[in-house]
Amino acid sequence: MIALAIWFLEFRSDKIIRAVIHRAKSTLAADHTFFSPESKHARLKGVEVHERLAKVFVEQILERQPGEVLTLTNAYLVFIEFLKQKSMVPVKRSIFKGMFTPLIRDAFNLGLRNDVIDQATNHQTAG
Repeated sequence: MIALAIWFLEFRSDKIIRAVIHRAKSTLAADHTFFSPESKHARLKGVEVHERLAKVFVEQILERQPGEVLTLTNAYLVFIEFLKQKSMVPVKRSIFKGMFTPLIRDAFNLGLRNDVIDQATNHQTAG
């Protein structure tokens, strides 16, 4: 019990509190571009690594072919295989959709549509 009280008093010391506040200030000072896909900074488990790979995927793997339809599901499945080749953990489909949509718009000037018929399942899907 005494050790716990000493630890608590040490934890609340001015030196420890200043170190915590200094660390918090430096963390809050970083704006949204600090961990952006274009930045050299990366978190250990941050989504920006996948965003960088999604950009490479769109720029190097995908190509526009007249008359062809790429659905979000098909793109996601190919992206998952791309990540496996890079020994990366797959991302959720919802996260992929958020990363993929602006990249496709920028690269091919195309938007995501919700009225595309998937020829494999004959169901309406996002494409």
